[in-house]
Amino acid sequence: MSKHMFILLCATVAACATGARAQTTYYLTPNAPTIPFGSGVAAGLAVAPNSSGGFVTSPVGSANLATGAAAANLGFTPLNSANNLSELSNAATARANLGLGALSTTTPGSGVPAALGAAANGNGGFVTSPVGSANLATGAAAANLGFTPLSRANNLSYLSNAATARTNLGLGAMSITTPGAGVAAALGNAANGSGGFVTSPVAGANLVSGAAAANLGFTPLNPANNLTDLSNPSVARSNLGLGATVFASHSALMSGASTPSTTLGVSSIAQSGYSASGDGGWAAYDWNATSSATADGYAVILPAGQSSGTAGRYILRNNGCINPLAYGAAGNGVTDDTAAVQNAINASVAADVPLCITKLHYISSGLTSSGNPVDIEGFAPVGNDGVSNAQNCLSGLITNSNITMLYLTNSKVTMRNLCEQASTAINARTAGACLSLGGTDQQHDDIEGNTCFRPYDGFDVVADSSSSYVRSAFIAHNVIRDATRYGASQGVAGVGGANAAGITWYDNVIGCDSGQTGSTGFAMFDGAITWDGANVGPNNCYINFAIIPGANQNVNGYLTHEVGDSAGTHGGTNPHDLLIQPTASSAIINFLTIHDAWMSGVMPTDNEVLISNPNGAQISNVNVRGSTIHSAANQQGTPIVDIEGGFLQNWTGNTICAWNPTSGTGDYTTLGVKVNFTSAAQGRYTFNGNTIGGCGDNMTNAMQIVLNGQSGNISVSGGDMTNVTGTPILYTGASNAVVSFGPIAGVSGPATTSVATSNPSSTTSASYVMMGLGTLGAHITPKTSGHVTITVSVELDNSTIGDGGDAVLYYGSGTAPSNGGAVTGTNCTSVSGARAFTSSSSGGNTISVTCDVTGLIVGTQYWADLAFKAVGGGCVQPYSPQVTMVERY
Repeated sequence: MSKHMFILLCATVAACATGARAQTTYYLTPNAPTIPFGSGVAAGLAVAPNSSGGFVTSPVGSANLATGAAAANLGFTPLNSANNLSELSNAATARANLGLGALSTTTPGSGVPAALGAAANGNGGFVTSPVGSANLATGAAAANLGFTPLSRANNLSYLSNAATARTNLGLGAMSITTPGAGVAAALGNAANGSGGFVTSPVAGANLVSGAAAANLGFTPLNPANNLTDLSNPSVARSNLGLGATVFASHSALMSGASTPSTTLGVSSIAQSGYSASGDGGWAAYDWNATSSATADGYAVILPAGQSSGTAGRYILRNNGCINPLAYGAAGNGVTDDTAAVQNAINASVAADVPLCITKLHYISSGLTSSGNPVDIEGFAPVGNDGVSNAQNCLSGLITNSNITMLYLTNSKVTMRNLCEQASTAINARTAGACLSLGGTDQQHDDIEGNTCFRPYDGFDVVADSSSSYVRSAFIAHNVIRDATRYGASQGVAGVGGANAAGITWYDNVIGCDSGQTGSTGFAMFDGAITWDGANVGPNNCYINFAIIPGANQNVNGYLTHEVGDSAGTHGGTNPHDLLIQPTASSAIINFLTIHDAWMSGVMPTDNEVLISNPNGAQISNVNVRGSTIHSAANQQGTPIVDIEGGFLQNWTGNTICAWNPTSGTGDYTTLGVKVNFTSAAQGRYTFNGNTIGGCGDNMTNAMQIVLNGQSGNISVSGGDMTNVTGTPILYTGASNAVVSFGPIAGVSGPATTSVATSNPSSTTSASYVMMGLGTLGAHITPKTSGHVTITVSVELDNSTIGDGGDAVLYYGSGTAPSNGGAVTGTNCTSVSGARAFTSSSSGGNTISVTCDVTGLIVGTQYWADLAFKAVGGGCVQPYSPQVTMVERY
């Protein structure tokens, strides 16, 4: 019988994702040529079909191929009925359809039928006689056939001698790898799926080594040669003769990075760690064949062995950010990471990639950048709101030195969510800052969501040089706690108002905790500011907000919302929520608006708002509108608002009130607003529509105006001074100022006295005696302010022509003096008073004396009178005295 011959071809295909290899087996089944049997063959074939490929055994039980239609019709191998002439009913037609000629048959000899017998023989390629094991290839049986039967090798079915078969077919030798003698036994029955080579399933034998390998007769593939050994790609690439692309450390990358020509076109390399793989210092670089950028070993890498004059660099990839860990930083808050972080900043600027600080880095000296732009991204949540000073950074920058941690001088600085810790203890720092901005032309910086703990200064804008110019910066949502000097400042080193212009401070929480007794939350020195305060800041500092320009500095701007809260909580004498106080005569504060702002005290010694000008600087066009300013409980001795200087101030629609009483103790606040006219405070002040009084606590006086003999103008009108327990408006001292009042709720109308008395008796006394006008109705009881203007006119007639009389104006409380009585009361005119002389017998001359009196006690009656005397002799007679006493608001 014939047998199949098969050739096993193994195709190995790389499967990159899993490292597996797909194995494909091809089978070759030859279509063996058929034997044209004689007419009696059928009888000699067996009854059952045989499925062995490549030949057919007889299905006829005892059919004799020597006779009958079967023998005639066979003559070919019955495979496909049309293609191989097995259409038995019409073989000639079938052959004609195939384009074949007439069938060529071999007629067996006369003894064939008897020789074949009844059974078929399955040896492929020829038929042997079933009778007595007679073989048709030799002997009488062969002679009877009359032809030489086919050799089984001729159609490749003789598998034991495939080479002879191929020679018989005219084929060359097959190109195969001949395995060793024991391959079949080594392989066993099951396939092994390990990619790239086949291992024996028998007893775990591996074809790479041992007897199984020897049996193969060839060396199987090394898995690394085709990069399937994913656990060690570097070895794989080495086996393939390729350069490395991923290095375990930065030093390995620097020494091993090669050009793409040695990496088979791979144009990217990476380090899986800085010191060791997996330490967080991952970085990737992409090849730029035309770049000649200076190689710094971080942002720009020169391939190993390449001259710096040759183009081609690996450039740090923009993967979202650069981490200092990729530049050797330890990130444990203890090891000095200064150099690594500085290198990372430099690389970040060069590659225009953000710097991401995810760990805590200790630095011993300041970090700087003048490149453009800088983008520093921290991963620390914004700090606390001022509850505790024990807060520490978990990631970010930490130091224990008097350094400016970040000094950034380029435009478009972005710094977000970075935590900076200058010290672990309050007041430990004596210099430095968390952040300082101060470039020569720095614009459009964005500083948001950062935290600064316990610095000397927190955030500074133009703090170091008058040649620095910072404009249009946006500083928002930051938290700054417990600065030794200034939580934040603007223009410390500025001059003329131009160095720090258009700076917006928005929603920043700046505060001081227990132990911080002398710091300032925010200090404004120079430039234009827009301040929009957070709900809790600046708070609890000795001075929460200070506007304190020095020599040749100029401040203007707009303040709103929280300006200061709870100044002096942790100590200090006379603290302030808002202090406006130039420190040099050449300083200027001009066009400053405070609108819808909040300032509040918590300490009895607070002076919530102080506007002071001890050096005679220019303070003008200060407008305070719609703001709330309230005192601490029981704030006695210091006014809520104290105006000691300035020019052109307008206070409109504000609420200034006594706050937070301590129940049952009789607490009160002495004074709401004090305006003190001094040589440095002359100007025009307008108070319109303000509510001044108690709002939870008692207030004694709403306003006090101290005139001190100075000139100027003050106007008070509108609003409400109802909730005061004493006189709403007090005056102290004489003045040349113009003071005017309009209707004010809670302030009753002023008292007025106008009287024409009867003629007092005459006097011949050469010394002053009282005229007695007070007993004739010249008196007043102040109702509102205690500020009264007194005017007295009278005609003095001396009985002797050429002689005259003098008169001096006096006022006082208690019993009014009588006519001719001794001089008493307070003299409010010059000693000479007014003098009139009689020039003829027709009568005397009229004199008029005016005096402006302040500080009179509301509700107390005061009299007015003239002390008069004869001058030169004769008798002096007063005629038609007229007295006017008018109280001012």
